[in-house]
Amino acid sequence: MEELEERLENIERILGISDEAEISPSSVDVQSVKSLLTSRGANCVMKVPLEKLQKLDDLVMKKPESRASSYRTIEMCEDLIRQRAQLLEEFDNSLKVVLNTDSLTAVTSHEAELQKAEEDVKQALRIWKDHSREIESFKDELQAVLDALYTKLTDLEEKAAKLNSSEA
Repeated sequence: MEELEERLENIERILGISDEAEISPSSVDVQSVKSLLTSRGANCVMKVPLEKLQKLDDLVMKKPESRASSYRTIEMCEDLIRQRAQLLEEFDNSLKVVLNTDSLTAVTSHEAELQKAEEDVKQALRIWKDHSREIESFKDELQAVLDALYTKLTDLEEKAAKLNSSEA
C-alpha cells in the first residue's frame, strides 16, 4: 500500500497537483515562460484568454482531495493522461525537428538549387507556351484548309450535278 501511495505522490508531483509540489504559483514567472514559448515557436499557447487561464488556475489551486479521491481521479483519467503525454512527446519531437539548427541553416544552401529549379520550370513553361501557340496556329491553318476543301468539294459536286442533269 505504501508503494502505491509513493507512486501516487510521484504522479501528483509530476502533474503538479500535489500539496507538496515544488512549483507554486509565486514561483512561476509568466513572462519568462511566455518568452521561452515564443522563442521556441509555440507562442500560440499564450494566446489563451485570461479568463480561461484564471479558471484553470482556480481549478489547480483548489484544496487537495483525499488520497483515495486523488487516486480514483488519476485512475479514471489514466488513458487521457497517457494520450496527452504522447501528444506532448510528439509535439516536442516535431518542434525539435523544426527548430533543428542544422535544418534551418541548410535552407540557405538549398536556395540556389531552388532558384535553378524555379528557372527550369519557367523555361519549361515558356517552351510549353510556344508549342501550344504553334499547335493552335496549326489547328487554325488546318481548319482553314479543310474549310477551303469543303467549299471546293461542294462546288465540284454542284458542277458534277449540273453536268449530269444536262446530259440526261
